[in-house]
Amino acid sequence: MNAGARRTVGATLLASLLAFTVGQVGRAVPSAPQENQKDLLTTILPLYCFALGVAGDLARVENLLPENASGHDYQLSARDARKLSNADLVIATGLGLEDALLRRRLKGSPVKAGAGIEPIRGHVHEDHRNGDDANPHFWLDPLLAAHAVTNILQALQKADPGNADAYARNAAAYVARLQKLHEEITAALAPYHGRTLVTYHDAFPYFARRYGLQVAGVVQEVADVEPTPRHLSELRAAVREKKVSVIFVEAGSDARRVKQLIADLGVKVATLDPLESGKLSPTAYEEGMRRNVESIRKAFDAPVP
Repeated sequence: MNAGARRTVGATLLASLLAFTVGQVGRAVPSAPQENQKDLLTTILPLYCFALGVAGDLARVENLLPENASGHDYQLSARDARKLSNADLVIATGLGLEDALLRRRLKGSPVKAGAGIEPIRGHVHEDHRNGDDANPHFWLDPLLAAHAVTNILQALQKADPGNADAYARNAAAYVARLQKLHEEITAALAPYHGRTLVTYHDAFPYFARRYGLQVAGVVQEVADVEPTPRHLSELRAAVREKKVSVIFVEAGSDARRVKQLIADLGVKVATLDPLESGKLSPTAYEEGMRRNVESIRKAFDAPVP
């Protein structure tokens, strides 16, 4: 699917769900009896927020990873295995992020929130480093997040058809919020269209593509794996060639490595959050996206040291 087709599909999806929202304004969404509620288990924070947005009070939503755990290196506990076994629906990205985590631990297949999304390739997963994996970080594009919401909606309607209409109302309202978020980000980043940056790991190509930014390189080719001297040498060359002024790191980044790069290159440093984990709340995804946008804006506007 080419870029134009992706935009057409996304626009049609958003228009349909937004129209549904308008038609349902004022209609109450009932709560299901606790004993009849489905148990949903998501793998990462954004999917938790999306599932909660669809489920509302009609199903129980829990996240597999604890707050601030990384999906790249998390080891499942016996309690986690019970959660997986007891869940009515397990919701994963479907683009490889959790493959090693979930392999041989599920009786069936998880709901693939990213199903139907044409992935950006060239990512390197830690369990098979062939360099042409699908990049799983689609949730950093709010319009692709809206696509994931519809996939979750369809799975939940199939599992709990008695509440299908209520789930559709919830999903439509949540997609409207994502559309508003997209419009905010578009306006905020319009002055920086075409600017180039370096990120800590390969989490932001969908975000960059949506908002007209260029990613010159990443510090870590493989998440949580020490970069090779050759890779760092190539990164330094790319930063100089493309006149990159900011390196964006993440909470828990290798401070020694980043300080050395900053000293070598004379660039600014700021923080971007891939939002794979964090404090679980219904609005955590939207709040995290807005923090990222503000960090980008401030970093590009700040003088070079």
